[in-house]
Amino acid sequence: MGLGLRLKRLPIITTTWETWKKRHPQTKVLALDTGHDRDYGEGAAYRDYLKTQELMFPVCFMDSRLPNKQEIVALLIEGQAFAYDTDCLRKNPLYQDHLENRQVVILTDQSGASRIYDADGVIFSGWDRESKLTDNEKSSWQATENVLMSPSKDARLRIPSHRAFWFGWFAQFPNTLLVH
Repeated sequence: MGLGLRLKRLPIITTTWETWKKRHPQTKVLALDTGHDRDYGEGAAYRDYLKTQELMFPVCFMDSRLPNKQEIVALLIEGQAFAYDTDCLRKNPLYQDHLENRQVVILTDQSGASRIYDADGVIFSGWDRESKLTDNEKSSWQATENVLMSPSKDARLRIPSHRAFWFGWFAQFPNTLLVH
């Protein structure tokens, strides 16, 4: 049962509750009051762990180009693993790259959340860090969770990616190409 089962990769976003709620006001969440005596506040569970470079468990592969627990935005394209340092993306909130046979654009909003879209030949020149973009031909674009839309051009789909710690991603994908 389940042999050969392959799950479809979906894009995942890590953002602040304030930013998410602004973009998706109908969202509902579970209560933090679980009946257990534990602090479930943001960042509380692993606060001490995140202050060190020590790991809770051994990993097969490690890489020193980034600190172990540096956050990255990671994705796979045609079997090749890529990782972007979130510090680099914060400094470059509109970042374009060529990965394998695809052109991508990475948009990092004010909260630090990064979304990767298939640029498919479009060169973007402006980004308001919320939802509006312009390309080098002065066309307007709207960024949503799943797609970049323009009234005058074909939509560009979001590419599955997610945030991870560098050590965890690299342990699984030691041939990762890193942008930092």
